[in-house]
Amino acid sequence: MIGDIRDILKAVDRLRPHDLPLQSRQTGEDSTGWETWAPSYRTSESGESVHRPPTEAVFHDHKEGESFGLLGLFAAEQGITSKPWDRLEGSDLWEAVDAAREAGAPIPHFDANGDSPRGEPVAALPLARLDAMDETSRRHELAKRGVEIPTTEDARQRLEDGIFRELRVGNHTVIDASTALGKTGTVSRTPWMRYSDVTGEQPVVHLHRTREARDQAAEQRRKAGVQTRVLKGRTELGHVAAGDHDPPEDADAEPPEPVVTVDGQPASEWMDEMCDRRGLPFSTAHAIAREHNDQGHDVLPCCEEGDCPAASSGKGSRETTTASLLPT
Repeated sequence: MIGDIRDILKAVDRLRPHDLPLQSRQTGEDSTGWETWAPSYRTSESGESVHRPPTEAVFHDHKEGESFGLLGLFAAEQGITSKPWDRLEGSDLWEAVDAAREAGAPIPHFDANGDSPRGEPVAALPLARLDAMDETSRRHELAKRGVEIPTTEDARQRLEDGIFRELRVGNHTVIDASTALGKTGTVSRTPWMRYSDVTGEQPVVHLHRTREARDQAAEQRRKAGVQTRVLKGRTELGHVAAGDHDPPEDADAEPPEPVVTVDGQPASEWMDEMCDRRGLPFSTAHAIAREHNDQGHDVLPCCEEGDCPAASSGKGSRETTTASLLPT
């Protein structure tokens, strides 16, 4: 038994798939050396749609567009949560920890008194009751048991220290931080060019889930005086790539002017095929569409005022629509 709850969380972070009786199973490796997995929580015809880097306990479900940890996968398989990427917190977290320990995972028990001579029983923390308390009462109850909750300021400092530490050593790390702790602000407002020892004089790329979040972070950087560049994807920059000139699906609908198709496909779908599935740079796909579109357009609608912004930017991937770049 241990007296520091952080040691339990560290033990969870050290877990590897062989420590738990997972229902999902490893099926092989891809060309990059990442493990391929057949998930238990949904069907997978290929049995290879979930990937895991061999040195990390993080899974990536490319079909669902989600990533999650080992304990999250185990919790979903045990019915504690609905999906592996559901946030594990409060009583769900500790129920998952207890279930993993009972299944044989090397996770120590918690001793709130810091010691437990001769294996004497230790009262469990009343997690459900703690969840129902206000912040002051919760801190008081935990303090009686020797457990300290860090202040918001302490938590934010740990977050900043963790970000700087992992960037400095070049790790691929998921840092868990609660809502409103300042994740976006910490990365956005930091003048990274002053920290060449952390970045190795390389650009810092800040990814966002939505365009709105990306633009808000960019505005924070501008207000903080941090030099920034926002990278936008082809569907945001190019009218043709966005589908604005695809023929309408409804035959009675008014077609756009002009319509653009390539090899009988709507131009945007054809560009998706070329870039996302065949791996062509968007500038190359755009040049082919300009030369070989079915309507014989010499100039595509996205180029009427000059070069297509999406093609000339060199950023043809849809994934760059939610990325912003912080040059050092």
